[in-house]
Amino acid sequence: MEDLLLMCAGGMGLLVSLIHGVILQKRMVRPFVIYGANSQGMNPPLVRLIPVMVHYSTLCWFVVGVSLVAAPHYFDDDGRTIVSAIGVAVYGSAALINAWATRGRHPGWMMLTAAVVLIVFGI
Repeated sequence: MEDLLLMCAGGMGLLVSLIHGVILQKRMVRPFVIYGANSQGMNPPLVRLIPVMVHYSTLCWFVVGVSLVAAPHYFDDDGRTIVSAIGVAVYGSAALINAWATRGRHPGWMMLTAAVVLIVFGI
């Protein structure tokens, strides 16, 4: 049962990261690169760096999600505990920051909090 909870938490993290990445690319990165950067006369290296920086959280959530899905199959109990602790730290901090920054109006913090609860019960 614990293995299933960890895999579900990883699946939720993967889902959140994919939705976040698509929406972020569509609504923030593409308009910034097309309209905002050109009109503000920004340096080309900075224009290339900013999309990578805003997608960093997406990448982190994705890697943790893959690790949580793989943990029951590839790690022993100590490895699962370490991956679970990293998952709680990454998803928990993201949920807190998201809830604070959006004043609770964004569904992402709820999904990440649910993933944290699944991880805690899956340890």
